[in-house]
Amino acid sequence: MKAYFRQTFQNAHTPVIVCELEEPNAILFSNTGARLLINPLLTVEGLKENIEVGFLKGMLRFQREGMLTGLLSALNALGAVNGYKADVLTYQDTAIQVSITANVVEIDGKRYIVLYLYTEGGNAPSGVGIATMVEAAFHVANQCERVDDGINHVLSYAGNCVQVSRVYIFEEISAEMTSNTYEWCAPGIEPAIRNLQALKKEDYNYDAIISAGMYIADDVRGLPENDRAILEAQGIKSLAILPLVHAGKPLGYVGFDDCDHYRTWSDKDFSLLSYTADLIVSLLVRRNFERNISRSEEVLQTISNSMDFIIYANDIQTHEIVFINNTLAKAIGQPKENILGKKCWEYLQRGMEGPCGFCPIPKMMEQGYLDRSDTYTWEIQNTINGKWYLMKDAFVKWTDGRDVHIEMATEITHQKEYEAELKYYASVDSLTGVYNREWGYKIMEEMTRLPNDPGNNISLVFIDLDGLKQVNDTYGHDAGDRFINGVISVLRANKRKSDVICRWGGDEFVLLLKCGVEAAHRVMSNMEVKLMEYNNNSGEPFTMAFSYGITEFEKGADVSVIGTIIARADRMMYENKKKFGKV
Repeated sequence: MKAYFRQTFQNAHTPVIVCELEEPNAILFSNTGARLLINPLLTVEGLKENIEVGFLKGMLRFQREGMLTGLLSALNALGAVNGYKADVLTYQDTAIQVSITANVVEIDGKRYIVLYLYTEGGNAPSGVGIATMVEAAFHVANQCERVDDGINHVLSYAGNCVQVSRVYIFEEISAEMTSNTYEWCAPGIEPAIRNLQALKKEDYNYDAIISAGMYIADDVRGLPENDRAILEAQGIKSLAILPLVHAGKPLGYVGFDDCDHYRTWSDKDFSLLSYTADLIVSLLVRRNFERNISRSEEVLQTISNSMDFIIYANDIQTHEIVFINNTLAKAIGQPKENILGKKCWEYLQRGMEGPCGFCPIPKMMEQGYLDRSDTYTWEIQNTINGKWYLMKDAFVKWTDGRDVHIEMATEITHQKEYEAELKYYASVDSLTGVYNREWGYKIMEEMTRLPNDPGNNISLVFIDLDGLKQVNDTYGHDAGDRFINGVISVLRANKRKSDVICRWGGDEFVLLLKCGVEAAHRVMSNMEVKLMEYNNNSGEPFTMAFSYGITEFEKGADVSVIGTIIARADRMMYENKKKFGKV
């Protein structure tokens, strides 16, 4: 929880202290502004430490006795306090006049206090303002199942507070491009997000926006002609734009458009806009973090499902399970929700009253695996089903930063003597979602080692898309992408789970079918029929088609044969393309 509060409030301009509501009010986080306010002589090294120690009464010392007790009593009774004025003492015993706005937040059943400290004469909020918005956004960030909902809520709240027509976020999507990723519009305002995708930074003042810190135009009629023309075309009369920066790196910017008035942005507006930017940065960081987590889990799930092996992760200290894949959940006969958070030895072994005697974690710790990226390989016969497994274990940093033990298990009951473990590394093509060339080659390397018997036939199909270049030249690359994905959707829908497809080049794909060549021809003929049906219903101005060549995939040979197999299928594909006049 400390990490979450730090992520949320470390960039806030106002001094913030977060502590537990329950006495003795242990401090979980205080940002740089709060520590400098209480200790103006704090060294630079002290600011870098970010270590929270002590309790609220030790950091927030009121000059007048009973003020802290009164503040805490009000928070317990009301849940929020606004404009609580008091004199507090610095570490040098100098009195400072402050106005405190505080609120109670509840996360996972536990209550915390978030205090915002404003110096007298400073930018303390008034009316509908900063503290209310921070509290609302903070609540949403913890309660919404989707961070996107939290971001949209913040945009809506800020838009109504500042009374603008439109609030939007542009994010960097590459070194050269930005895109409008979120947008809120007041009633009657036409959304613009669809028309503002993949904009080149060089086509507008992106660098100026990021470097300026705040880009303000009270009246767009005073802007340079090019900028004014773009803004007036969208009905914008006044705007304010703030960069979104995390750890010194720009993420993009948040903008506020007023389509009704030429306005003078006030100090209160600037404060609200700054806090909106801070909150959005925190939510974007959380979103990116969760997306990375989701991608990691999806990769693990994909590997385990396609290769039918078991994978789970547990806390090194507590042995609680933090991740389990579908294969293991199915083997145990329990939904994942019932297993997560339980001790590994409670569900994965039989008759254990504590950590297993053969647990690899102590051995790995003794051998220094925690300090290096090696994997620890061993074998075990499971005490529940009696099957033998080849285990591969490692220590990794988990999503919350703690060290966890991750284990992958492949059943080797019928092939233990071969000492074989399948090693795959997830890698997919970003456009189509199918495996990329490197991943496909690794799969074929493993396939060459399979026994060469009639019951284990594999056919390699080399596929080339017909007319993709013409579609790109005529309708653009977006249409070309739809062409590619249309064909892939048909291939995916009509292959079996055990079959594998990977993108070999721009318009070339390799399909590995677990059947003989004759059966593979029937499969591909059916896919051509299905693609014709897809064309009839797609509404596209172009026709999607492909040519292919099929050859038997040779097993029990050296991996160098892979290039020969693919070249053979490629030649057959080209002969078929010539046969049907496609070249």
